[in-house]
Amino acid sequence: MNLESAKQAFFEIKEVLDSLGIIFYLNHGILLGAIREKGFIPWDKDIDLRMPAEKQGPHVCEEFKKKGFLCSPTILYHNLISTYVLRKNHVKTDLALNHYYEPEDLTISLSGRPTTQNAVHPARFYRKARPIEFMEVSVLAPYPPEEFLEFIYNKEWRTPVRDKSYLRGHKRISLEKYIKYFIENGIK
Repeated sequence: MNLESAKQAFFEIKEVLDSLGIIFYLNHGILLGAIREKGFIPWDKDIDLRMPAEKQGPHVCEEFKKKGFLCSPTILYHNLISTYVLRKNHVKTDLALNHYYEPEDLTISLSGRPTTQNAVHPARFYRKARPIEFMEVSVLAPYPPEEFLEFIYNKEWRTPVRDKSYLRGHKRISLEKYIKYFIENGIK
């Protein structure tokens, strides 16, 4: 990923989401880079962001398209949108939706097949989200970010790893009970 193009894409995405009044959070690799490298991870392949699922709708892609982005919602499970995939200037951004699973106080990302526990996070990380500095702007991050990164990547998250070996310790999980809950409760 070209870092200059990634920076430009990030600022444009932030501008669109801010104009729509949609909060978003740094997630996975971009959060890891923000905390550990104080910028993008040079070998990262995409930008990972999350937004509340209840803010989704056709207006999201419409606004990104006005800014020259290719935008496509990814629908993986029973017509539930999991992610908006954004592309511009060879930069891919996964804008994943955080679906709230009240029975266990979790946020669920319906992205990824087959999925790992990375898709399921304690909701407290997002409920306590705090602004951090990234690329000289203030953006929300799950809080505390270091604990969140340990949850995602394990205790060695401070050591750069260029492959996905950190996933070896993650068990595969089924999202079916969460999907059933969302459908039964009319959550989109």
